[in-house]
Amino acid sequence: MPREFADTEKHRIEFLNSYILLPNQFKKSNLEEFESLVNSDQTNSEYASIQLNGLKNIKKYSPDLEIFIDKNNYSNTISFELGETVEFDEGVVPYYSYLLENQLQISTSKTGIKYESLESDFIKLKYLKAIKLKFKQTFDGNVKYFTQYIISYKLKTFNVIVTNIEDLDYQFILQSFSN
Repeated sequence: MPREFADTEKHRIEFLNSYILLPNQFKKSNLEEFESLVNSDQTNSEYASIQLNGLKNIKKYSPDLEIFIDKNNYSNTISFELGETVEFDEGVVPYYSYLLENQLQISTSKTGIKYESLESDFIKLKYLKAIKLKFKQTFDGNVKYFTQYIISYKLKTFNVIVTNIEDLDYQFILQSFSN
């Protein structure tokens, strides 16, 4: 077993009818619990409210949203969102990266969150194809990292979005889909 999986737990992703290994500190949650954590935090930053609004928008358009929250820091999340089935290959990466960067620039003007692109990549495993886009987010002097994986797996397309303050993207969890 790879070292990355040593401190992990199996979690079921309902819309995939599958299990995935996530780091132990992440627990399955929901939008309501995340909102409660944001609202009850005395040190709540405006960024947390922006993140909450982003998740609410995702939930509005995709009822198949599953959220996992870091027990030690609620602003570290891993979310799974079912999307429309799309077939893609490595050639799409620069186009999608360009589109997302433009969308984030528009978002910057509304939210004040600045984005710096750190990585764009294509990942292919046995039954999985993924586009990986990683950004550094800066807001009011605070830094957070945002990684989006667009995944095609067994005739389904879905997003995995990782947000955290430690510059961890948990790419190893994609290996859960290599069976």
